Amino acid sequence: MNAEASILEREGATFGRYLGAGESSHRALAKYREAHELGVVVTSAASTRFDRALVGFARLGTFATRLADTHARLFRKGGLLRRKLVLLLAILETHADTADRVDAPTVGSPAVFVVEVAFRLIVFAVLALVGLVVFLPLRVVCAFGSAR
Repeated sequence: MNAEASILEREGATFGRYLGAGESSHRALAKYREAHELGVVVTSAASTRFDRALVGFARLGTFATRLADTHARLFRKGGLLRRKLVLLLAILETHADTADRVDAPTVGSPAVFVVEVAFRLIVFAVLALVGLVVFLPLRVVCAFGSAR
């Protein structure tokens, strides 16, 4: 396995944990890697240096993925990270090994639902603010910095 394939495997595993699938199966990760090899996700015109930096940051772990995805949800909806996450979610939903974990319904009373939604909104707002502090300087560096 070459270095790029290994990176994609680790990336897929990290993103899979973030999406709630736990440990992704080897078959699902192979499909994720294969989709990248076929060019399904990356188009050079739509991939900016900031997009690549955001994906690189998201690879650091599930919390980093959550932070980067929150920022991308607000400011890079069609960006590389969101496309990669949607691709992997589609793969995980269609594989028997992970479909049950990804599509599992949550059970609870209406009161629990309201509290959970309120909590998730607060977490999203906090992550959005932290994302601004972390990613706006990165965006400026990517826009005006050197070609590296």
